[in-house]
Amino acid sequence: MKRIFFIGLLVLSAVLVFGQDVTVTINNDTGYDITSLYFSPTDYDDWGDDFLEGDILYYGDEITISLDMYDAEAVLYDLQAVDIDDDYYSKYEIDIMAEDVIYITIDDYEGFDDYDESYDDYSSYDDGYNDGYSEGYKQGYTDAFRDAYLEGFKAGQELITDTAPDSWR
Repeated sequence: MKRIFFIGLLVLSAVLVFGQDVTVTINNDTGYDITSLYFSPTDYDDWGDDFLEGDILYYGDEITISLDMYDAEAVLYDLQAVDIDDDYYSKYEIDIMAEDVIYITIDDYEGFDDYDESYDDYSSYDDGYNDGYSEGYKQGYTDAFRDAYLEGFKAGQELITDTAPDSWR
């Protein structure tokens, strides 16, 4: 009887220890409001679900999230945040047992998402689009150079006329 009780106690202890949710506090110190927040074990191939679920983590605020332990043995996690301008901030191999608060800062900035699906269809551009642009640029440059040259030439003539000795006039 004692043996069954002891085994049951061990199983219950294991469930309580390994089944606990781990919470992590994340502070937004980027200077921008964060609209998406992803946090997953380092050895996972994808980011998983957005922990903000449509909410906003405002600059200066922090949020405590429950990881529900994706993997009971995972200690190292990667974090990715996306701000209101679609800028990405990432931290890698965060030891969740060693960090009380994880700060996302401008130093974690990795770039932005400027991909626009409307650019996938180039059929709306006619084949001479770039040629026309280049020709217009060249013509504008030529016109500006000519105008500047003529203004300089006129200014030089006036200078000579005003300062030249009478014998040169």
